[in-house]
Amino acid sequence: MKFTESQLEQSVISLLEQQGIPHTFGLKIYLQKTLTKFRTLTKFKNASKPKNWKN
Repeated sequence: MKFTESQLEQSVISLLEQQGIPHTFGLKIYLQKTLTKFRTLTKFKNASKPKNWKN
């Protein structure tokens, strides 16, 4: 029996899910990390400004 790349990927994803490891698309992970970094930098930037700071 031949496996295509897609069938192999689905088989691995299925096996991991059976072990309790959820599948997440790579782009979603990237966007979550990027948003987290942005929020962290924004909080740091805003926290370090004096109250009378103008832009």
